[in-house]
Amino acid sequence: FQDVAQELAGLGFRLVATRGTAVHLRQAGLEVETVWRISEGRQPDILGFMRSGDVDLVVNLPTGRRAQTDGAQMRRLAVELGIPFITTITGARAAVEAIAEPDEGDVKPLGQSPA
Repeated sequence: FQDVAQELAGLGFRLVATRGTAVHLRQAGLEVETVWRISEGRQPDILGFMRSGDVDLVVNLPTGRRAQTDGAQMRRLAVELGIPFITTITGARAAVEAIAEPDEGDVKPLGQSPA
């Protein structure tokens, strides 16, 4: 996951993570803002960040029962707010690759003739 976080940071994303993940990413030299788990009942939690409009993408790789419960709440809010929500490392890597791909102008709307 560290490689995905590094690439996202390199693309200009601000990283926000729960304590354990934040520690791991900081050890890799990344700048990360810490957010509370939803189940901890403290603020700021990720739901607050999402509601503020400051979240463009969520990568959530839940482990454990508490993380899965928090993840369900985050997924529900992400759908409501139209925030992309990724739950696998494979999906996260694919998303980063797509985001990093330069816009060559190759794709055209259907029905438009090639130049």
